Amino acid sequence: MYRLLIVDDEVGIRNGLANFFPWAELGFQVAGQARNGEQALKMITEDKEPVDVLMTDIKMPVMDGLKLIEELKKRGFTGKIILLSAYNEFEYARKGLQLGVYDYILKPTDYRKIAGLFERLKKVLDSDQREEKPDAGNRGDREGFDYKGKIIREVKEYVKKNYVEIKLADAAAHVSLSPSYLSVLFSGEMGISFSEYVQRVRLREAARLLSETYSKVYEVSERVGYHNAKNFTRAFRKFYGMSPRDYRNKGQERNEKK
Repeated sequence: MYRLLIVDDEVGIRNGLANFFPWAELGFQVAGQARNGEQALKMITEDKEPVDVLMTDIKMPVMDGLKLIEELKKRGFTGKIILLSAYNEFEYARKGLQLGVYDYILKPTDYRKIAGLFERLKKVLDSDQREEKPDAGNRGDREGFDYKGKIIREVKEYVKKNYVEIKLADAAAHVSLSPSYLSVLFSGEMGISFSEYVQRVRLREAARLLSETYSKVYEVSERVGYHNAKNFTRAFRKFYGMSPRDYRNKGQERNEKK
């Protein structure tokens, strides 16, 4: 059983998660509850047995969740961290990502989402336990870096194959992450949102089709996932600085000059 510490200033949510969720079936046991970051920090540092997973709210009095994570990182905490918050704001999630959180859950919590998350988490913990070596700390840092890169590569490849009809939830399911966490991870690593990236892939493919085929503009629009030709033309013009028709004509002019 992996030991879980739940931190939330709302007693109803804290007790509900601790007492009415079938943790044992998922391979976890609740090692304790804390009402704020300061209490959690004390419990983790004074407990003789290590905490494997910390699930913490972000907004709390005395010490909030992000400050708690910062303090734990300074003290060498190696457990997995899950943010639990009703504050669906990018800045909080991005800060958590920078601090190395495993995932992000929004309140009100959903049984199936929590169960799915902890099923995935248990596999990760099992794998870490099997591969544990004397230099586990350094290896963990390298794996954390490689993990993000691997996820981004997987998502980009998935988009490449499915850009015509794709949603963030589809890509998130493909890499076994929650849509909210993948959204933050992707934006943080790529510098643009997932939807912006998909649009770029579609428009670049449209440009290729305009240059290499004789398909009509509306046909190209549909082939790259735009069901409204006007929206396609508007997006294409914004990205390339000219209409699809002008882009094709420019390409033909270049070819004639060669």
